[in-house]
Amino acid sequence: MNTDSSQSSKDWSDQSLASLMDHIVQTHHAFCRGEAARIALLSKEAIDKQGKSHPELKRIHDLFFQMSRDLLMHLLKEEQTLFPYIAKVEAEVARWLFRASPRINNEVRGPTASGYFSANVWNA
Repeated sequence: MNTDSSQSSKDWSDQSLASLMDHIVQTHHAFCRGEAARIALLSKEAIDKQGKSHPELKRIHDLFFQMSRDLLMHLLKEEQTLFPYIAKVEAEVARWLFRASPRINNEVRGPTASGYFSANVWNA
């Protein structure tokens, strides 16, 4: 997993949901996928070496396989369904805020996560 202190201590409250979801996929989902594959391989090796004297290893491997299959399906659902939906909602809210923001001297002013933005509508 990414142990970079700049990422682990990052204040996500002022970031977009799209940025947060991208971080989740690239950091945490990637970690889960990599570790699931690594643990599956290790459990298979344990069965090959110690399976005859420890038959419970096969049951542990099977349970881990079922759990990791469910976890990977959950990650896929987030990436293909939930996160794209959240990104669309966030984009629509941003468009709505832009249209609903008061216009002062040909500028649009409105709230953002980190304060207020100001944009010249003629250059947009």
